[in-house]
Amino acid sequence: MNSGNAIIVAATILGLSLIGGSFLLGRSIDGATAQWVVVGGTLAKLDLAGAAPAAPPTEPARRRGPDAERVYEIDVADSPSRGPADAQVTVVEFSDFQCPFCGRVTPTLDQVEKT
Repeated sequence: MNSGNAIIVAATILGLSLIGGSFLLGRSIDGATAQWVVVGGTLAKLDLAGAAPAAPPTEPARRRGPDAERVYEIDVADSPSRGPADAQVTVVEFSDFQCPFCGRVTPTLDQVEKT
């Protein structure tokens, strides 16, 4: 085992010991997670001479969210609506009445409607 691998093994054991110790001492899961992030950051900073370079991604990164340049067509013919049928912009809301995150968007949609 070369010294780079030994350091990784030692750091991992130390990190796992810290995490395990935090649970045994009754600390919160958040505290243990923060310790794991510190251990991961320390491992990332290690200079492993002779380590193989990371392989390039095989596929391009996927875009997150809608494409701002694309016009999305959605058939809203029989759906409840507000405003004129020939409006330049149509906001279509897909929501779940029991979802707390869906409920948080209501003030934003109200502001969009007023504007």
